[in-house]
Amino acid sequence: MGNTLYIATDRGFNWLDIGYKNIQRSRDTKLNSIAVSRMAADDSLLYLATPYGIYQYDPNNDRVSVMKTGSAVFDVNVDVVGVYLDTLWFAGSGGVAFFDPKTKHWNSFTQIQMRFYDIAFTGGTVWFGTDQGLLKYEAARNYWYLYTTRDGLADNHVYRIDIDDVDLWLSTRGGVTVFRWYRPGKTE
Repeated sequence: MGNTLYIATDRGFNWLDIGYKNIQRSRDTKLNSIAVSRMAADDSLLYLATPYGIYQYDPNNDRVSVMKTGSAVFDVNVDVVGVYLDTLWFAGSGGVAFFDPKTKHWNSFTQIQMRFYDIAFTGGTVWFGTDQGLLKYEAARNYWYLYTTRDGLADNHVYRIDIDDVDLWLSTRGGVTVFRWYRPGKTE
């Protein structure tokens, strides 16, 4: 968001405005003793994944609020959050969910039970780093696939996903895997 670097911590979040030397903290203290595992931003809000659900931070008003999901499943233990094409994505112990702010519609996949470490987006595909491998979701086909060591991953614990053109760089417990996600005509 602009020239600001937001930092998730085990006691809320902080930020650093680029060009200044001071780390700042919100005057709104709701998250001061709550761990923030991941953050994502859209044009106006910062979304924070916590053990107590999803929080929103409005930097223009310095306000923290709980994001009401309408589902008890996503009101606790959210591990990752991401924003892609105006859609908010969340994953945690309750499964995977996405929210369209324009229509106010939630869609959830509660049957997916994994530990989530990261989320990334390419084209119409959402990628999740999990404790069981690299989980892929193609929204257009409503299609899920789990890549594992049998597919060439160095380890099934995928902690970080970085995108480089047609490659995903995966940080795993067993080392780095370069995964070519786009191959014309290739299905799993």
